[in-house]
Amino acid sequence: MAYNEHLAERIHQVFREKHVAVEEKKMMGGCCFLMNDKMCIGLDTDKNTGKDRLMARVGPEAEAEALKKTGSKPMDFYWPPHERLCICGSRRL
Repeated sequence: MAYNEHLAERIHQVFREKHVAVEEKKMMGGCCFLMNDKMCIGLDTDKNTGKDRLMARVGPEAEAEALKKTGSKPMDFYWPPHERLCICGSRRL
């Protein structure tokens, strides 16, 4: 599984500090964090560039704003691109 384990630990730390229970699962070639059996954060390494990627589920009201951030784009691993899942490029991590 190709993902940044240090980044995964940083994400775990944030959830712990906020007292949020998440489940970590290895899936889709990377690591996913699930809340209520739904993915909220995903980590992997882009096979083409070798750069780390973070995918985040954003609510419908936050999607447009999230996509304005430098390096962000809709999750496009599947066609059509998945709504409300955004990729944050490695420069923002």
